[in-house]
Amino acid sequence: MLKVMGMFLVISCLLFFSSRATVHADPSYNPRPNPDSVVTAGQARFTVLTSRLIRMEWGQAVDSATLTFLNRYLPTPSFKNYTEGEGEHKTTVIQTDYLKLSYLPGESFSTDNLKIEYQVNGESDTWSPQPYTNDSMGGNLRGTVRTLDGNDGTTDLLDCYKTTKSDSHCTLGLISRDGYAVVDDTGYPQFDDSKWPWATSPSYMYNSNNSTCSDYDKETVRSCGFPTISQDDCLGRGCCWADWTILKGIPHCYYSKQSRQDLYFFGHGHDYKGALHDFTLVAGKIPLPPRYAFGIFYSRYWAYSDTGQMEVVNGYRSRNIPLDNLVTDMDWHLTFYKENVKDPAGERKGWTGFTWDKNLFPDPKGFLDWCKANNLRNTLNLHPASGIQKWEVTFNDMVKAMGLKASAEYVPWKPVNVTFVNNFFSIVLKRLQDMGVDFWWLDWQQGEEGPKTGIDMPNLNPTFWINYIFFTNPYQWGPIDERVKRPFLLHRWGGLGNHRYQIGFSGDVIPSWNSLNYQVSFTLRASNVLFGYWSHDLGGHILPSPPELYTRWIQWGAFSPIFRTHCTKNALNDRRIWVYPLANYKIMHEFMVLRGSMVPYIYTYAREAHDTDPLGSASRPVTSLKLMVFIGDAADGVGSLYEDDGVTEGYINNNSSSCNFSYKHDTSKEELTVSIGQFVGTYDGSPSKRSYQIVIPNFWPAEEVQLNSNSLSYCPLRGSFDEYTSDCWTYDGSTLSLIVIIVTPQATSDAVNVQVAYTQFNVFDPYNINININGESKSVGFTGMVRRLRSLKELLDNQWGLATQVYQEDYRSLIDASEAGIRITYSPTDIGSLINGFRDNMEDTYNSVTDLKLNSTLRAILEAQLTLN
Repeated sequence: MLKVMGMFLVISCLLFFSSRATVHADPSYNPRPNPDSVVTAGQARFTVLTSRLIRMEWGQAVDSATLTFLNRYLPTPSFKNYTEGEGEHKTTVIQTDYLKLSYLPGESFSTDNLKIEYQVNGESDTWSPQPYTNDSMGGNLRGTVRTLDGNDGTTDLLDCYKTTKSDSHCTLGLISRDGYAVVDDTGYPQFDDSKWPWATSPSYMYNSNNSTCSDYDKETVRSCGFPTISQDDCLGRGCCWADWTILKGIPHCYYSKQSRQDLYFFGHGHDYKGALHDFTLVAGKIPLPPRYAFGIFYSRYWAYSDTGQMEVVNGYRSRNIPLDNLVTDMDWHLTFYKENVKDPAGERKGWTGFTWDKNLFPDPKGFLDWCKANNLRNTLNLHPASGIQKWEVTFNDMVKAMGLKASAEYVPWKPVNVTFVNNFFSIVLKRLQDMGVDFWWLDWQQGEEGPKTGIDMPNLNPTFWINYIFFTNPYQWGPIDERVKRPFLLHRWGGLGNHRYQIGFSGDVIPSWNSLNYQVSFTLRASNVLFGYWSHDLGGHILPSPPELYTRWIQWGAFSPIFRTHCTKNALNDRRIWVYPLANYKIMHEFMVLRGSMVPYIYTYAREAHDTDPLGSASRPVTSLKLMVFIGDAADGVGSLYEDDGVTEGYINNNSSSCNFSYKHDTSKEELTVSIGQFVGTYDGSPSKRSYQIVIPNFWPAEEVQLNSNSLSYCPLRGSFDEYTSDCWTYDGSTLSLIVIIVTPQATSDAVNVQVAYTQFNVFDPYNINININGESKSVGFTGMVRRLRSLKELLDNQWGLATQVYQEDYRSLIDASEAGIRITYSPTDIGSLINGFRDNMEDTYNSVTDLKLNSTLRAILEAQLTLN
């Protein structure tokens, strides 16, 4: 099949993304249930949302949108409603094609009165609300948490029942090996019906001294929330609070027999995609991030000046390293480090700031204009907790707008106050956006509860709410109901429903191999709550990252959802790859260039995941497209490319273009055809012509190549696409890749067809070359081993002057084997004899290592690399 470059890990991160975009004010969203889907029984109300998703309420019903659930008016699925039993045992039954819910009317939901039968792998199983002592992760595949701050990768933070941090917003996955997941939405804040929907507290609250809270069964009492829930949040959800000095053996926060409950049961068995798809129906779709989000970010906590950041950008440009997003950490604004005092809000003076430091940036707009001329997007770091202090240029305007006295010390941070938020966005931030700030890096660090948050509403945390108001900010993106620009931000996870406000910034981790290893699974599992666009501080944050560790982090970053390097302020801590040893720099450079070339395809998959059920420069469409075609065992394969302007909401109205790729491979005739179809659709700025570079790895050299039935000549391999002056074909022996160069712009309205005729040589399988080492047969791959051999040659060459007993004459067989790739490049028609001879050189190479006069460390490195250990 046809596979475009780098698609494999990208798919794993995007696989569970939802279909269409979420606009909170989307008129198609209706939080009220479809009346035909509702069944009532006593004080219980059940809404059959899909055949495998049922909402279960006891007590006061809620028809408003909540922070998580926006849309409950769905087509009514087929279901039956009937009763079983008689008298006091008369049970209400709801049966869909997949679920059977049974409820004995009376008290609030418990293990005694509610059960649901569901299917897992064709077998029936049963769920019922369990007492808190049985709460555990079970088979849940886990979700995500607010941040990885301070994590070194040795502790899994995603076991929500064991977490000790009340501010982690630990969220269970929506999928489970057990075949079901339950989301408890009891008592969470609701959105009102204003044009810019705003959070409101639920109208019901019980006091823990209320007589209803004494009505519980100690053996079956269930916890309300995780063990770390605060008393205010517990009571705010309408649950009961137990004073453990009086009541023991029950959870602090619990449901009594009269407590209101609001549960969503996902009974999808092992149809994980189906579960996530159903969640998007009721909780909203994730938006498609701007195209530039998938490019390269440069970030470092450092007191950069404008010229300092320009030097960094020029460093990328001069080395042909892609760069799309320039992050400026907090030192862009006034900081007052030397004073080291608290501001009137009680925070470190200068930690919050909205006024440029003119010593570092004498002409902020001029600097941002320079960035735009260099095709860069800009973001600034914000710590907003101190509000607007007296030294801010907008202080007087904010005092007046808020109706405060002229003697006010500062304007407090009040993110739930509609007047404050409108003034903050229109007066403080809009002037910076008008200068050229494209999006904001929100770095809230003042806790998730208490007066510093500026929020006096139970269960509304600042991370979620700040994400919401910034993502829907009408002064940045346009009116709520007709946005002009595509929203985008960089912040932490605030809880279920935060998938609508992307992307994630995972925080300050300790550089270690454990941290790198943990980030891989952490990123993938976040897709279980649709938060797949995590970005990480590649290389770690708190300490310098050793060259080998940073190199591997960069390699993984190339295939992760977002590529963003970052580190803390430390003279020894740097993330510019050219300050690392040359051998590491070369590898990192290769993978950053690879990431840049993958952007069109990553973006295609982001759009495909956005549209369907869960299944160069990033800032603009490329006019020169690199297509990698991996020929598998199948005789044909297909792929596709999607594009839009990358920044506006036009994609929602199909202002976009796309084309299909395909190949047909006939091994009996030794022929291959690669076709690039017509681009269908247009958008503002869509290219009318394109040049192409088609790379076919692990394929034979060509006998003849035709472009639209016209023969192409052979040309020597060049260092970059820009060095070719005419259409031709070439061959890279180091990767055994046939490369077709099409520099003549082709109309995107026309199809492009490339026909290849070749001859198969009788050679060893390049993926599986057997060599004999000390009597043991080892299997090596050609391209990977050639790369290793080149690195080993460089390592031995560098011993000159350090170990004078080592001469090139001593490792000629290694040199000869390391040159196999370039020899094929020079003479592709000799590929058969050169690959056959490679095996003999490899055996001689290993046997000669024992004769080299090296220290034990170097000898161990050579032996490990040569034997793939």
